[in-house]
Amino acid sequence: MFSYLRQSWETGMEGHLIEDMIRTAFRDFPPYAGADQQQLRCVRRQSDGTTTTLVYEEDGEWSVNVVNPYVGTVAFTTTREVLFDLRARIPLRWGRKENNNNNNNNNNNNNSPSSSNDNDKEATTINNKEGDHSGMDSSHNATELTNESSSVNNNNNNNNNNNNNNNNNNNRHPRRFFTSTAINPSYHTPGTIGVLELLFSPSSKRHGVGLSLGPLSLRATTLPNMNASTLNTSDNSKTPNSTAEMYYGLYRGPFVMDASLCTSVHSILPKRVAAFLPSSCYLFTALQHPVGATEGDTLSAISLRSISPNRRQAMNSIYDHYNNLWDSCDDFNLLVVQTLISTGRSRNGLDDTTVSRSSLLARDSSWRDLGTLIGVSKSFNDGLLRISGSTLFHERDTDYEAAITLDATSILANPTLLKIGMNGIGRVGVSIATRLFDSLTVTLGMHHTRGAVTRFGLEIAV
Repeated sequence: MFSYLRQSWETGMEGHLIEDMIRTAFRDFPPYAGADQQQLRCVRRQSDGTTTTLVYEEDGEWSVNVVNPYVGTVAFTTTREVLFDLRARIPLRWGRKENNNNNNNNNNNNNSPSSSNDNDKEATTINNKEGDHSGMDSSHNATELTNESSSVNNNNNNNNNNNNNNNNNNNRHPRRFFTSTAINPSYHTPGTIGVLELLFSPSSKRHGVGLSLGPLSLRATTLPNMNASTLNTSDNSKTPNSTAEMYYGLYRGPFVMDASLCTSVHSILPKRVAAFLPSSCYLFTALQHPVGATEGDTLSAISLRSISPNRRQAMNSIYDHYNNLWDSCDDFNLLVVQTLISTGRSRNGLDDTTVSRSSLLARDSSWRDLGTLIGVSKSFNDGLLRISGSTLFHERDTDYEAAITLDATSILANPTLLKIGMNGIGRVGVSIATRLFDSLTVTLGMHHTRGAVTRFGLEIAV
């Protein structure tokens, strides 16, 4: 069992929660470069994954955001506000298996210890830099591709490799310069079977804990316990044998439970049916349910992702030129999120029967009023063109949103990425990101809403 968990985790088969799935599906949609708030951003990205953003707001205020994939987010503003969204990640190692591997390597390479150490370091580096290209996008690599492009050349310090890349660029079709370069957290390094997450956000008064083991992920996040405080002051909570007192006293407030599982489609479908699907196709199933809360939605999600065999091969290979590893190679992503239960009852004046466990699973809305989200994205021509679309059905109304991402490097002199997005309420967004120097990327965003003034945003990333 531990061998399966370790193999799944090292290859990138990680169960993603519903929030991460939605964030990934909406990564190409407006707004771009903070154009909706007319922001000026200066971004600094480091090789360890730390991103520092200096934001100048429309009203003249400044803010500094520091994001690290291992710790979380810290924000400082000129209004004397300090916001924390801490997210500590603790890798879970399977020491017995790792020790056996180390012993075997030492016995087989007694005559050349230096070469063995170099190989181990090289393998670890490749997993840290290229691991997130497996298609298992997380919340850290679901940001815009233009925001993630500034640190590509930081991974190539060899002048010979840069010269070879320039020669190859002249002899064949242009490469994808705007590759996803989000640093893969250390829990995908060899010898780990998962990660333990500790969440703490004082500003939103939420905290939680998450556990990921191989393809399975679980997370429990507390909610602001306003309803529970109201219940404790009511007459019903004074009864020693009150059902509400025992139920909420056990959990000490409502919380949200998330679960997700990643499986290979070829392992669950018959061979005749799986033969018509791509060789690398994964199915994600997720569920989110508020426990102990009378207000909230129960969501279920199914996501189908196909990854090009070339991309899978690139992930498992050691490339001399890192820029040859493109962000997407004709990938396909289908996401369906369905609201199963929607409740909005107030807890004031409710008796013990009303707040029982069975009533917490009862919905207030009919199936026609429950929300359904469908998102689709498809890449073409080795990822040079990606088309994304989403539709939301809620309360017998329909909203839609679409976006096109085009790598215009072959048309313009400098590496350039163009994004165009629109939705059903008349919002149109345009983004042009171009690389002026090896480590300088400038993104200009435009945001226009029907009946409003057109706004612009500028982002400078190094």
